[in-house]
Amino acid sequence: MIAIEAIFVGLILLFGVIGLSRGWVREAIATAGILLGMFVLNALTLPAEGGRVFILVSIVAGLTKRSPTDPRLVLLVKSITFGVITFFAYYGPTMVRGVAVTRQLLQRVRAGCQEAALGFIVGLLNGYLFAGNLWYFLHQAGYPLPPGLYSGQLSSTAEKLVGYLPPNFLHGLTLYGVFALLLLFIFVAVT
Repeated sequence: MIAIEAIFVGLILLFGVIGLSRGWVREAIATAGILLGMFVLNALTLPAEGGRVFILVSIVAGLTKRSPTDPRLVLLVKSITFGVITFFAYYGPTMVRGVAVTRQLLQRVRAGCQEAALGFIVGLLNGYLFAGNLWYFLHQAGYPLPPGLYSGQLSSTAEKLVGYLPPNFLHGLTLYGVFALLLLFIFVAVT
């Protein structure tokens, strides 16, 4: 059994390496897509009996005849929704541009270490946003995992890290403001 904080750090580092190879501009565009995913999850969560319910969860619950408060269903629908939005945030710039591999490698050599370092840093941020949201969904659902994957208790480090997951402080007007500033930054940087 592996600690959840190790998976968290591993995913962040994986996104950092991806950012290293993609460059900071593409990573900044992906950051906007990840924040868009957070925005969608935040905006489509409506007040309901016993708390707030993500609208897609209630639709899936109606189709599958399950309760919209079922933690496994909530975890599954939110994770899939966020994962699909993140996938297209990463895939979008590649899909639109269609740059040849050799041309991209030549541009990387010219850009140098600064481009790679910035891409790595923004990739780490994206990894934190992605892995942090998934961990937050797991935490909200009460970790509905099989006994072989989860021991039932978090380590003291994991308990401290839960307070620093992105949805704990990026919600409501704060999320809207960060999203708007990032879009403005991308618009200025790209043009």
